[in-house]
Formats: sequence, structure tokens, C-alpha cells
Amino acid sequence: MDRSLLEHLAALMIQKTHSFARIYACIPASKELNISSAVCLGIINGIEGGCSATELKEMSCYDKALISRMLTDMQNDGYIIRNPEDKDKQRGMRYIPSEKGKILGDMLQAEFLKISSEVSKDIPKEDLVKFYEVSCKLINNLGDYSRELETMKTEKGK
Repeated sequence: MDRSLLEHLAALMIQKTHSFARIYACIPASKELNISSAVCLGIINGIEGGCSATELKEMSCYDKALISRMLTDMQNDGYIIRNPEDKDKQRGMRYIPSEKGKILGDMLQAEFLKISSEVSKDIPKEDLVKFYEVSCKLINNLGDYSRELETMKTEKGK
């Protein structure tokens, strides 16, 4: 199975299952980052040249506000840095793992891939791809719906 598909499936599972949260808690490296930040660090760690907030949002299915908070926290904690070689302002600010982030990211990524392989065994790749696409769409739609409810609630309160 293709590595990036497994990474995406791991990100989805980590976000949405309590069972995975319990498994994640058993990984020694997990003591340093919460699950959401670990997913994002894994994605950033796996992309040559870094990752922008927009790309991270698309790959993780997290909303923009959460991505922004996690990037700030991970940068403040020394797990990621802005890519010093990134001169292209059109692509947006890109983040790369620091040495500390690279070590932790590699450890977490190996565990996520192992777990993803185990829980997706005996499921055809086409089914996994479709599941991932539909799940991301559902998560995005749920986020949009939630924001619409908040907007209506705020407008009623005025």
C-alpha cells in the first residue's frame, strides 16, 4: 500500500477515534505532543521543502483555526521552524521540522504507519481511498455546518 495513503488514513483515524487515542497514548514518543499536533508534525515531516498552513489543512482535515494554533504552539515549542529557503511568497509561509521535530516526527510516523497497516489489512486500496475521500468531505461539511450554526446563534443574540 502506498505510504502517503497510509499517512492520510492515520491522520483521519487519529483525529476521529477514541480507540486510536488510547493506542496513541501507549506510544512512548506521544508524551511530547497531543494527537492533533502529532498528525500535523508527521505531515510536515514527510514533505520535502516544508508545508504551508493551507496544505496542512487539506491533508489533515483540521480546520483553519486549529491549524493556526497548532503551528504557533509547535513553533514556540521548537518542533517546527519557518523554512529559511522559502523565498516564494505566493505559496505562503512554509514550515519544516526542526531537528527536535524531525526526530520525534520520524518516531511517530513509523508508529502511525505500522498501526495504519495493521488496521487496514484485508481492505482493498480502492475502498480505503474512497473511504478517506468521503470521510474528509463529511468532516469538512460538519465543520462548515458548525460554523453556520455559530453564525446564526451570534446573529440571533444581537
